[in-house]
Amino acid sequence: MSSPFNHREANRSPALRNEHLLHIGMATLAILLVGGIYSVRCTIAENVQLLTFDIQDCESLQESETELMESIANLDLRKRELEEEYRSLMVRIPKKIADSEVLSVVRQSLQNTRCNLIDFRPTITQQNSEYQTRSYDLQLEGSFKNIFQLFRTLREASLAFQTSRLKISEPVTPGGPCHLDLELKVIFDHSCTPSE
Repeated sequence: MSSPFNHREANRSPALRNEHLLHIGMATLAILLVGGIYSVRCTIAENVQLLTFDIQDCESLQESETELMESIANLDLRKRELEEEYRSLMVRIPKKIADSEVLSVVRQSLQNTRCNLIDFRPTITQQNSEYQTRSYDLQLEGSFKNIFQLFRTLREASLAFQTSRLKISEPVTPGGPCHLDLELKVIFDHSCTPSE
C-alpha cells in the first residue's frame, strides 16, 4: 500500500521537486541567516555596552587625571612659594650674632611703636640640631596697641625672632602703660638648606 504523499511525490515532475527542495533550502538558509543576524546583533549590543562602560571608565580616569594634574600644579606652586619664603627667612638668619646688633634692631623697632625699653639682658645661647638661638630678656612699657604694633614690627625686622615667654601686665593706673615681660630668641647659624 502506498501513502497518498508518496503518490503525489511520484506524480511531480523533477522540476517541481527541485523547486520544492530549493524553497526548503532557501527557507532553511533564511532561518539560519535570521538566527545568525540575531546572534551577531546580540554580540554587537553586548560589545557596545562594554565599550560604553569602557568609555565611561576612560572619561572618569581622564577627570581624575585632570584633578591630579591640577593638584600637582597647585602643590608645585605652593612648594615654590614656600621655598621663596624660606629664602627670604634665610636672609634674616645670620651666621653669627652680636648682642649690640640685636639691641640695635630692638631699638629701631621700638622707635616705630612708642614703647619704652626698660631693660635688655642677653641670657643663654642654645644649640639645636639645625640652628642656634640666643635669648634676650626684655622689659618694656607701652599701650596695648603699641605693644601689638611692636610685635608686627619685630616680625618684619632684619633678624628672625622667636618669642618663648610673654607676660603683659595691666596698667597700674587707668589709661597708663602696660608692662611687658618678654623673652626673645634670635635664630642664627642655620645649617639646613632646602631640598631640590
